[in-house]
Amino acid sequence: DDPGTRIQWAPSVAVAPNGNFVVVWEDQRYDTLTDIYAQRYNASGTPIGLNFQVNEIGINSQNSPAVAIDRNGYFTIVWADNRNLNYDIYCRRFDASGNPLGASFRVNDDAGIQNQTGPAIAIGPNADFWIAWSDGRNLHTDIFAQHYNSSGSPIGNNFKVNDDSASSQQRVSMIAIDGRSSFVVVWEDERNELFRTDIYGQRFDSLGNLIGNNFRVNDDAGNAYQFYSSVAADFTGNFLVAWTDGRNQSYDIYCQRYDALGNRINNNIRVNDDAGNAHQWYPWVGMDSLGNSTIVWMDNRAGAYDIFAQRYDNNGNPLSANFRVNDVEAGSQLYASVAQNFTGNFVVTWMDNRDGDYNIYAQSYD
Repeated sequence: DDPGTRIQWAPSVAVAPNGNFVVVWEDQRYDTLTDIYAQRYNASGTPIGLNFQVNEIGINSQNSPAVAIDRNGYFTIVWADNRNLNYDIYCRRFDASGNPLGASFRVNDDAGIQNQTGPAIAIGPNADFWIAWSDGRNLHTDIFAQHYNSSGSPIGNNFKVNDDSASSQQRVSMIAIDGRSSFVVVWEDERNELFRTDIYGQRFDSLGNLIGNNFRVNDDAGNAYQFYSSVAADFTGNFLVAWTDGRNQSYDIYCQRYDALGNRINNNIRVNDDAGNAHQWYPWVGMDSLGNSTIVWMDNRAGAYDIFAQRYDNNGNPLSANFRVNDVEAGSQLYASVAQNFTGNFVVTWMDNRDGDYNIYAQSYD
């Protein structure tokens, strides 16, 4: 609801079982530094109240927000915060009416000054939650995670997710949780070749115990560059991973389905259905309790970037052709996020400059 010309970007969205949803984003409305803002909506897409600032400290930049919501409508927002003059991961919890449940708190437990960035969050059926992020405490970037109970108290300490012993880089993690509170983390991983990333994943049980080892998601045999992955899970633990993939020279969106035991279902498939050499980037995955899924991404098949989407049933069959989400052709639409609730309703949000400056737009679907 900012009437000015400042930039808003990097949105994330979460949908409650009753269809209410929360959108969070980076916001520059008051300064060249960014804050984290949020807006609540009911199931019809009507705003509940006004935009509100999530972070209390405004003298430094906050970025890369993510949000998750539980079955009762309580929601938790995480972001990267440089209030301590290096980036840490911070978190703040809110009740179903949007009231903060205390102050924000730091998630990473290291004592050093290395940066932690790019947080992701997932909330389980019992309202406990997991946060994953990129962490530089070991002088290269690893993926770390932390478990919290439903009251926001940490369970155990931060732990490393990637199991390689080298000093390769791992970054840009995403996390999904199923109806049993088991969860999976995916990320970009450089272990196989310097400056070339694959998509890797790791499964955990509800207590945070490893299920197997790290596994590579992309099945190509070449030296293409895969990056920016996303993951979603259904109630029984089946999950879907999507990512940006360079195996065809131009960048496409690929995905891979897995069953609840972590077995690969068929092979990687290309999601975008255009026949040209356009670029598709930055996918995000939503999934309902039965395994029906939606993948969204930014797509320049028409010239400027639009937001496109593809729906699949729980057997991985496409439910339509790719479709465009934004309802105007003006400007560029970038960096989409999607969230899907138990019943299949979903909301897409993205960064949009149709009005000349970048704002956050959204579209809800049944």
